[in-house]
Amino acid sequence: MAGVCRLLAVASCKTNGGSFCGRENHKRSKIRDESIGHGGEGGIRTHGTVTRTAEAHSLERATIKQYHEHVGQHIAAFIGGMKLSEVSAQTVRKFEDKLRENGRSPAMVRKIIGSLGSLLADAQEQGLVARNAVRDLRRNRRRGRDQNAEKRQKGKLKIGVDIPKPEEIKAIIANANGRWRPLLITAIFTGLRASELRGLRWKEVHLDRHELHVHQRADRFNDIGKPKSAAGERVVPFGKFVANTLKEWKLACPKSQGDLVFPNGAGNVESLANIINRGLLPSQIAGVW
Repeated sequence: MAGVCRLLAVASCKTNGGSFCGRENHKRSKIRDESIGHGGEGGIRTHGTVTRTAEAHSLERATIKQYHEHVGQHIAAFIGGMKLSEVSAQTVRKFEDKLRENGRSPAMVRKIIGSLGSLLADAQEQGLVARNAVRDLRRNRRRGRDQNAEKRQKGKLKIGVDIPKPEEIKAIIANANGRWRPLLITAIFTGLRASELRGLRWKEVHLDRHELHVHQRADRFNDIGKPKSAAGERVVPFGKFVANTLKEWKLACPKSQGDLVFPNGAGNVESLANIINRGLLPSQIAGVW
């Protein structure tokens, strides 16, 4: 599940006294939400509901939603009243400590600080701040320290706890029924992410060569897009069992305008909730629990 962290791209608009307000961009749509805004003489704080016309970044809605959550629930709540000129590496370090003291996990702290760093980077490009305090702090740290702390907290994945045992996998397959059976079998033996399974097309499945090509994914809003990183586009081999299962499924698969391998009954993108609640969990309950 390794991936490449992508920078939250946000544009800021200059206001009185050199402060900035968040402008979230997504395919020329309009977004209404809490954002960082004018806080007096060059300050940053939540200023209420604002409307900004999205422009050129083409961010996924899931990314925009995460950005809003970080700003509204964490950044504005703790340092929203500060001036831009007051945000230093020491300020960011204290902000991290406050987040941890208030129950945020190491992973969540890292993501929130990343969002703050993106905001400061954009403000720096516009001449609103001289330095990016988040980058300054990271340069002063040993590479990988935060990631190591996060790994230590999580610990190693345990078979039978985090990962099903081989006999449990067999039981899940034996009890998987209907349209969920080919999906679960493909997931088990190829390791595709749920988003990749939901966006998989028949033209990318080569049954004769026993391989499939990952070129797109479906996000939490069922929107089709490219994988999260360049490494996400890949060729995945599979065995005879998966090939035979998919051959049978292709004959019964609902017609889909998007040529989807695992559409819902109406031929649209299947929701993640349906896969879990109607496919995976009933198979687990029947076969394992």
